[in-house]
Amino acid sequence: MILLLLVACKTVTLTGNAPADVVVDPVVQEVVAMPPAPVPTPKPMPLLNINPVDLRVDRVMGTLVYGPGSMVKSATYTEYWMDLDTALETLGGMPESEVSVRFQVVETKLRSVTPESDMPSPDGGIRITEHHGFLVLPSSEMAPAP
Repeated sequence: MILLLLVACKTVTLTGNAPADVVVDPVVQEVVAMPPAPVPTPKPMPLLNINPVDLRVDRVMGTLVYGPGSMVKSATYTEYWMDLDTALETLGGMPESEVSVRFQVVETKLRSVTPESDMPSPDGGIRITEHHGFLVLPSSEMAPAP
């Protein structure tokens, strides 16, 4: 298929002076200074000594939650949320003893939980810091690069 495009052009020749009825706009080039791109700050990668007692599995959501100190009553808790299948693959299955791994934080969320009115609780409820991310084996346990 051949497409034929005809364009009508008008040639304009400018002489020293433009006719009175023609307005000529000067070409203005404005240079706008762009701010430098923000440098992403690296997310923390804490070393966790995971005790299997502090692990919770949620098969419905497909998550593994590590909550150190979850067996102790406190006004604040920190939890590490990760994908269940990926975490079990990294750990080589559910750990039966304490294991040391790094946790790459991708996102951090804060939430408050208010227990029932007849339950003892601190003023303002219980504050929980959720770190969402994935596990990374320490470099000594990683396989050598090919």
